[in-house]
Amino acid sequence: MSTVELRWQVVRDLAIHKLRYGQVNEAIETFTEALAVAPPASTGDEDGESALVRTGKASAELAASTPDQALETLRKSSTNYPATLLRCRALYGVADLERHLLTAANGHRIQGPPGGHRNRALEAEIDLGRSTYDGVLGDRAGASLLEYRHRFPQIETEQRIRKARAIDRPRWKVLAEAGECDVISVQETVRQEPPIRERARRDTNMRILGQLYLGRGWQDWMFCKDLRTDGRHGATVNLPQTPDSSVTMSTLIEECYDRTSTFVKQSQARSPLYSHRFGRFGPPANRRREWNELDQLLRYRYRAYRAVYRQLDRLHELRENRKAVQLFRYAGEILRDFYKLTTVRVLPDKGQFVREICNLVGLTIVDGLRIPATLMDEPAEKRLLVLFAVPPAKETVTVVPVFGDISTYRDPTEPDHSFLRYKAKITELEGQYQRVQYPIERCFLDHEMARHHLLNGWLDDVKVMGTRMVEEAIGCGSHLWRLIGHVTIARALCAQNNLEQLAKLLCQVAEFVSLSLRDERVEFFVELAQKLTQGLLNRKQDDELQLSS
Repeated sequence: MSTVELRWQVVRDLAIHKLRYGQVNEAIETFTEALAVAPPASTGDEDGESALVRTGKASAELAASTPDQALETLRKSSTNYPATLLRCRALYGVADLERHLLTAANGHRIQGPPGGHRNRALEAEIDLGRSTYDGVLGDRAGASLLEYRHRFPQIETEQRIRKARAIDRPRWKVLAEAGECDVISVQETVRQEPPIRERARRDTNMRILGQLYLGRGWQDWMFCKDLRTDGRHGATVNLPQTPDSSVTMSTLIEECYDRTSTFVKQSQARSPLYSHRFGRFGPPANRRREWNELDQLLRYRYRAYRAVYRQLDRLHELRENRKAVQLFRYAGEILRDFYKLTTVRVLPDKGQFVREICNLVGLTIVDGLRIPATLMDEPAEKRLLVLFAVPPAKETVTVVPVFGDISTYRDPTEPDHSFLRYKAKITELEGQYQRVQYPIERCFLDHEMARHHLLNGWLDDVKVMGTRMVEEAIGCGSHLWRLIGHVTIARALCAQNNLEQLAKLLCQVAEFVSLSLRDERVEFFVELAQKLTQGLLNRKQDDELQLSS
């Protein structure tokens, strides 16, 4: 025996040893090396030893969850050793169900395996293919395919003609050769993010598929998904300080994620989720599936109602402790997250609870309409500002630089971070305003935008938000939020010192409160505001008379 043949046999036996002990990737590399160092007499397809090596390599590739590479390796093997069982498993791995069933039947149309010692294994492959077809097609699709099977050759011919007519080259190359300009292919692509509910539904379906087909490995799949470039932890992998290792790590993560995703998709194609749902409850006559769906729905409703009552208890607690800002923030969070993800099927009283939360926020705002105990101690021109709790106007702090003192230096190009935070919050609220389902939610969002405008001194925008709040409140029939809208406009007019418009508005508010909201405390608040406004108007008229005389 020559040295080349001896080396080839050693490498082959080493590859078989590695495959036997579960070292799959090392076994594939060793099998490839065995094919590379094989002597010239053993590399031909007519030699059985080379076919055995390729079969071992295909087995290792199947163990490494790469059935497409295993199928390509088996195509190169000798026809004298077809390895039908291994080829069946590779075809089933790539979800080629037709060729899998045909190969298991040894190429015959009658689905019966050949005789011999492999009879039982091939019978199991045929049973697997038939059960897979039953799970994929079901009763209706299978009957439909059998009914229209006479049209299959015509459909295949049409697809072949359509594929032959298709141009593989890009459109711009075809038009460039014709001397024309391509202004359609290159366009500005706008990436539209799916809605919150759609994203939550996709994530839930992805977790369900992973738990169904991967078992405990679904958590590793989710972890690889989070480590991708657009994932939650993508910035941890792609560090700008280590470009080489980041690229290598990203490539490895993408390879693992793509391989696992391909396996899940193939498993879903072979055994769809609906076949699991509809097949595990037995015959439809026992109605076990309907009772199970009702049980699951009631469980979800129980969890949803528990969460709702817990949120309401928290809101009542914040209202009792007079923590208005925290209540506004918490109400905005649950309206933005919980009630946008929860459907009416799970929470039938969704609209009622949304109105309950918004009305609770409105009552908290009305509770803030109190008369301060030190109101009359303030100067006459500031009493209205104190009564309506108008925040003081922002004053720009001018820091005179001192030579040699670095703490007094101000970069003239540095942006105003408080203004940027204010604009970002307004943009977020406006985006949320477009997805609002109930009109009373718009009243709440208008109040939040008006509150931020008032804190930053944009008084005209405060009046716009107040007017819009009044219109939405009239549309949904809420007297409470209509009063809040009038009070919001009054605060802006008070900050602008527009006493004439403020007096007219307070007259309308007093009439509205006496007719629709009969509350002594609110009536007394509006009456006091009218008296203070009238006193300032009289003082202003006296000053004008003295100046004119």
